[in-house]
Amino acid sequence: MRDEFKNSHLWHSRGFLPHYDASNKFQMITYRLADSLPQKIQSNETLSAKEKLARRIEIDKALDEGYGSCLLENPLVAKIVVDAWKFFDNKRYDLIA
Repeated sequence: MRDEFKNSHLWHSRGFLPHYDASNKFQMITYRLADSLPQKIQSNETLSAKEKLARRIEIDKALDEGYGSCLLENPLVAKIVVDAWKFFDNKRYDLIA
């Protein structure tokens, strides 16, 4: 999480990924299935900025290759995800796309 946001009342975390709760802000949902990356690509917080960039490029390339089971290609699985998004549409958030 960026330093300037750590103390903001809009950010919260339950020990997982941080969440940003603000009205009138567009946010994007990104999913990555657990098996979408080869196990050789592992997280390491001690990388230099140059190494982090190289790692991001490696991850993007691996994601583009369609590694793993690609569950979201299954229309039934994809429908479950979309239905979950729609469940709180116009209640907790407004889906725009």
